[in-house]
Amino acid sequence: MKTFLTNNDVSKILSFLPLAIWSVNKGFGSFVTFDAGEKIIKKKKGKEIKYVGQLHIWIYLCDWELYHNNKILLSSEIEDKKIYDKILHQLIGLPILKIEEYLTQKNVKLTFGENFCIYLKNNLDVYEKEDDLLMIFIENQAVLSYSLQNGFYIEPV
Repeated sequence: MKTFLTNNDVSKILSFLPLAIWSVNKGFGSFVTFDAGEKIIKKKKGKEIKYVGQLHIWIYLCDWELYHNNKILLSSEIEDKKIYDKILHQLIGLPILKIEEYLTQKNVKLTFGENFCIYLKNNLDVYEKEDDLLMIFIENQAVLSYSLQNGFYIEPV
């Protein structure tokens, strides 16, 4: 069951922030994942253990731009994995400070330490209004998502 949220609700749910990022990965296309906070065992296969963060963020189905000191460093338009890795790995060790919606533009901003931030933007030429720009898995208990149609909403896992 979806529960729709305001920015104030999101701030309360994420009141445990800041959490330090320990993993950033480029996925398919422009998808990006972040893991922060405590490491939680996702699955075990033999001796191999896969971990996710207390906060696992999956950015997808949107355009995005990463800024440092108000200058763009990287965008979803860039396809070179080496460039992604070099720039995104600068975020490892930095705290995630805040996640919020800009109501006037219907965009989402993730703020990190050392003046880094990433803006998630709707692109209705490619995606639908109901497509989620991001999903935030919180301690494997709930999923906080955002779409143009629904704004922020939360569901149990």
